[in-house]
Amino acid sequence: MNREVIERLVTDKRYFIENALQIESKQRMRVPFILKPVQEDMLATRSGRDIYVKPAQVGSTSIHMAIFYHDSITKPGTNSIVIAHEEFIAQHLLNKVHFWVDTVSEGFPKPRHKSAYEITWPELHSSFYIGSARSYIFGRGETIHNLLCSEFAYWPDTVRILAPALERIPPGGHLVIESTPNGELNEFHELYKSAKERYPLGTSAFKPHFYPWWVEADYSLPSDSPEALPTDRHPGLELTPDEEMLINRHCLTEDHIRWKRMKVVELEQLRRDGQTARLFSQEFPEDDETCFLATENMAYNSALLMEMEKYCTKPMLTGPDNIKIWKGPERDKHYVVAVDPGLAKQARTAITVWDFHIEKNEDGMEFEVGEHCATLAGLIPPAETALLAKNIGRLYNRALIAVEANGHGLAVISDLRDYSNLYRRRNIVSGQTSMEIGWLTTSRTKPYMIKELAKMLPNLRIHDRDILSEMRNVRIAGDTYITVGLDDLHMSAAIALSCRQARPKLRGLIGQAGWSKW
Repeated sequence: MNREVIERLVTDKRYFIENALQIESKQRMRVPFILKPVQEDMLATRSGRDIYVKPAQVGSTSIHMAIFYHDSITKPGTNSIVIAHEEFIAQHLLNKVHFWVDTVSEGFPKPRHKSAYEITWPELHSSFYIGSARSYIFGRGETIHNLLCSEFAYWPDTVRILAPALERIPPGGHLVIESTPNGELNEFHELYKSAKERYPLGTSAFKPHFYPWWVEADYSLPSDSPEALPTDRHPGLELTPDEEMLINRHCLTEDHIRWKRMKVVELEQLRRDGQTARLFSQEFPEDDETCFLATENMAYNSALLMEMEKYCTKPMLTGPDNIKIWKGPERDKHYVVAVDPGLAKQARTAITVWDFHIEKNEDGMEFEVGEHCATLAGLIPPAETALLAKNIGRLYNRALIAVEANGHGLAVISDLRDYSNLYRRRNIVSGQTSMEIGWLTTSRTKPYMIKELAKMLPNLRIHDRDILSEMRNVRIAGDTYITVGLDDLHMSAAIALSCRQARPKLRGLIGQAGWSKW
């Protein structure tokens, strides 16, 4: 290899990747690593602090790993770390780097140490480490020059991992956060939304990047493709209004629509078989807003949730301890204060206030209505949670306080016993009340809670948009329910719905005790 070629391989990342590295194609053949359009753009537009919302399987992780590998063997002293969301994926990614090490052209240094998670070049003082977000351990505490957070929206604890890692990235280092969407109100959505709003103003540390699914050349099917749905294997598709709008707005073709139809049906069939909870709108986003508002596999009616946003407004008042109040206490009304306790620094506490009452429709038929009145959420210790719950309960006419009795809730209940109106556990089948304080969430009662909330949903007036957002995070997965983001406010609402029948029929005047400034 002549000197000019080596110099270009060292100085030109794209030239190195496309001429020195190989990848395995979908046909299981080793081929040169020729960049796709998304990968070209990622290489050309990276800033040093980048956050990406992208479709599945477009090679985002591969291009950044290739960039990191190039740095490791051309810039002495480079430490690169890749954090995948699962252990299996981490091992697969490291195998890919091992393959590059074994097949890269002569003239580049070879590592002396290869392990299950790390590759090192002692002569260069460089290292390349790949781990899982579930292990919480990355490297040996050295400086991180390159950090890739892959599928960040699916990490179990982003703050615990990312916060200390950020301290190890020096000026000039590179941080890449990339993921397919995974619902609202998780750290990935919040980071991207903040970057999108603030980057044009010059006040964001991150540069936002978004790629819709059609930028991937493989995501289209010709009319004669055996992979297309049998009903679509002909030219001149009969398009829906949404499909026509998609074609006209983004200059797409029928081949794109044919591929989308196939993929939607495929994911839907897998969902019904209980094999996956993934959604087309998340795995293959079309814009960077609706991709976070998943509409499939949701435990609650997505159209109804969107309709309910008409009740969402800014709170009437933000009071002591950051309680947000939309409706204050009214004389002779009976309220429920639902508490989902957290453990201060590690988990959030959510307290919501509800007014359940009877109304009549135009035909004079009675029906029950539940109206959300107030929200308090934050990292609150159990003892303080009990005090806040009592203050809120007294404010709202000595409301019924219903606390989740699991885990941290036991400490809260211990400090609540001097309050006179506490929810006591009832058998949801027989209706008999015991002396046990608090609602117990179990694998048997959680489906009841969610179904009770879903049944009552058309008659709820929820003013806090964050509650609706968390409800979108609850998904059906086979015979159970999973959440893909925050769910503290949602669980507080579910506790209120499950415990509402235990509230007293009569109660005294509006209470003011606990917050004298009011």
